[in-house]
Amino acid sequence: MTPKQFTFLLLFMAGIHSAIAAETQTTTLNTDDSNASLLVETTATKRTTTDTTSSTADGNIVKLTLAKPTITTKDIPNRTAITFSDGDPSNQTNTGTNTRANSATAVSSTSAAVTENAVDKSLFKLMLTIPPDDSYYNVQLEIGGKRGVSGDVVDLRLDLIQPEIWAMNGDAFYDCNHINQWWSSEEKIYSSSNIPDSLTTDGEYLASVCGQGGLVTTTAGSSSYPTSTIEGVANGDAYMIPYMNVIDASGEFATDNIRVNITRGEEVQLYNVTYLLVNNTNMYYGGLGMAGNPRGTGFLQALTNQGIIKSPGYSLWFNNENQTTKSVGQLMPGVVDKTYYTGNLYAFDMIPHTGIRYPSSEPWADQALEGLKLPTLQIDDVRVEAASSGQSISLKSKDVGIPVLLDSRSAYNYLPLEIIVNLAIQTNAYYSTEAGRWLVECDTIANSGGLLDFVLGGLTIKIPLSEFIINAYYQGKVLKFATGEKACFLTLLPASQNGFNSLGLPFITNVFLAVDNEGSTIALANSNKNLVVNKGDNQEASEAFSQSTTLRPGGNTTTISGQVGFIESGHIPFATKVNFTNSEELTLSYSSVASSDADAANLDIPARFSGAIIRSGEIIITGVVQSDFTTTTLLPGMASAASENATSKTSGANGRKIPFVQNDPSMELSMMKWVCLVLALAFSICLL
Repeated sequence: MTPKQFTFLLLFMAGIHSAIAAETQTTTLNTDDSNASLLVETTATKRTTTDTTSSTADGNIVKLTLAKPTITTKDIPNRTAITFSDGDPSNQTNTGTNTRANSATAVSSTSAAVTENAVDKSLFKLMLTIPPDDSYYNVQLEIGGKRGVSGDVVDLRLDLIQPEIWAMNGDAFYDCNHINQWWSSEEKIYSSSNIPDSLTTDGEYLASVCGQGGLVTTTAGSSSYPTSTIEGVANGDAYMIPYMNVIDASGEFATDNIRVNITRGEEVQLYNVTYLLVNNTNMYYGGLGMAGNPRGTGFLQALTNQGIIKSPGYSLWFNNENQTTKSVGQLMPGVVDKTYYTGNLYAFDMIPHTGIRYPSSEPWADQALEGLKLPTLQIDDVRVEAASSGQSISLKSKDVGIPVLLDSRSAYNYLPLEIIVNLAIQTNAYYSTEAGRWLVECDTIANSGGLLDFVLGGLTIKIPLSEFIINAYYQGKVLKFATGEKACFLTLLPASQNGFNSLGLPFITNVFLAVDNEGSTIALANSNKNLVVNKGDNQEASEAFSQSTTLRPGGNTTTISGQVGFIESGHIPFATKVNFTNSEELTLSYSSVASSDADAANLDIPARFSGAIIRSGEIIITGVVQSDFTTTTLLPGMASAASENATSKTSGANGRKIPFVQNDPSMELSMMKWVCLVLALAFSICLL
């Protein structure tokens, strides 16, 4: 080998070494989990920009300063948030009880607290409360009672996405207190390892769910009870409620009188109400349906039939407080009351919904589901906002509306993946394939002053980011980061894991909502957070029944004192109608999702966000140098989800290829390597 050739070889090898060194300095391969991805950070030059309110042209998303605002704050202690759909173990994906994270939430207004006036208190309203160690709002009613004779008292979930009254059959389920007592007594005798075979056939041992909200002992086909007044429906007829979410509820129709306490201290009896007595379910509570087109009587239709309200509509307000002050809500059938919201009330047409949710062997269920009037609407934009500066940025990558369903039996929110990934950029969130959820630092989010803004026409709903986190538990352990920071789950997940877009309680409890089922219209406004209503404000029910007359429609009366208006078919009072001008009509599409499909959806999480590994309750972020949460500069390589290179190059959501972007760090490192190689080769050739 000649001296020149030897020199050429040395320089060429030096070029290769430089290129490899440049890559390995900023690249860490996770060796602890075979499923983890190669995570790359680069020291590329940061983009200089002063625009912190919109996405950049090449798909990057600017990171906002989310600093704690210098305005009055109030502390919101724990409020339990347990599962994806309804707090029942059959739907849990982790062991233990998830509780809502402690957070300091910015008060949206410094106005003094106000209370309900005489008109507010005179309305036919139902108090909604959250039971201890629970997350969901219930209403209590009595089924089967007559004057002087008590019926069965049950707590039913507020249920926006189906129209029936349904309760659990005492002949098919045990009461949960009975189950707990049975296990407690047996555990005193036997250990878990030596339970005799004779016990394993007992109904208590085999029970997968029980009645936490009470049971109804009525026999559906009993001749001693009223007959159904619904055409084509007889007592004892089998039926399954068509749910768009994961809830199962099937049984037989029964007809009986139902009594309900209203907030002004009266008990009102509804006559000959046909409801569903459920024999099979995966829930612990029945449901008080608020949707339109019931097969049975339905609660709202029963009120309409007896002249208490003008049409099957309702409005909702929540104080959104905590267990210390007893979280409550107000269900106001048939009316809109200005006391409960601030700003303007905007009305929108319900968005059509269509899809296949049930097996091909049950086509009638999909047909029944498609025929329901559901609270579906279009979200124009989802933005993250820094409350301290008022700066905000869109989390969308496409200028199209997002169809969503409002689901009061869900503590989670399901939205397009791109929105969640872009939110992860703002919150330093990381996805755990083990837990199947996004992890953030609790205190960082709680003290950030960040808001999640939902834009609908001329209305913007601003909700603290702290409302979208819950304490993180996994396999019975409280999770924390390796730094010692307490971990929380984001209550946002990709719609591909649910089969459709939906917003749950974190959204619903922060808005004033009014629905006209007959007119297929839904109205929203910002909730009046200065209004204070406590559970103790509910008057004790009187002994005698009395039919409400305050809301009995008559004459041409449309309002009470100009403050309360009646919901009528095609009309939500005080609401400004918003007509969208989209060239294509938006439709909420839904599909069934098997567990394998949900797992496959995880592959679309961009690699740099999927490096969270859980080991003995500790979260290890592999190969990622965490950035300062309050940085205002563009994070290199942080592209929007629409153009982000994911672990899987094919998006499972829509089947399209996800293109590489100009500033993808893996591309930058590859280019650096080739530049070094070319320079080394050119220099060596010159020497030759």
